[in-house]
Amino acid sequence: MKKPANSVKGYEIIYSTSKKLNNPKLITSKKTSITLKGLISKKKYYVKVRAYVTSGTQTVYGPYSKVAKVKVK
Repeated sequence: MKKPANSVKGYEIIYSTSKKLNNPKLITSKKTSITLKGLISKKKYYVKVRAYVTSGTQTVYGPYSKVAKVKVK
């Protein structure tokens, strides 16, 4: 995994139980590692992430990662 760029201000995480990410939940974080709470046990979730940078009043988003499939324990 690549080391995050120094200019990154945060990350946008989108997750859903649908493979096509229908009705996704959105979370923003300044950390490179977070724990999503409130997920249903033994259910599959699909997640993708993108970084963003702020410049003055403008926010610039990077491309989304590939969708990752995660199964909750």
